[in-house]
Amino acid sequence: MIRVLIADDEGIERMALCRRLGKHFGDTLRICQAEDGAEAV
Repeated sequence: MIRVLIADDEGIERMALCRRLGKHFGDTLRICQAEDGAEAV
């Protein structure tokens, strides 16, 4: 399983990237999201 953290202040950008990665990698990818760098850390 591949784990990815997406940190971006634009919710729509995070959502679009998550969908794109999900379509490409399917169930082998676990995506977490953060609204900013502080939350990501």
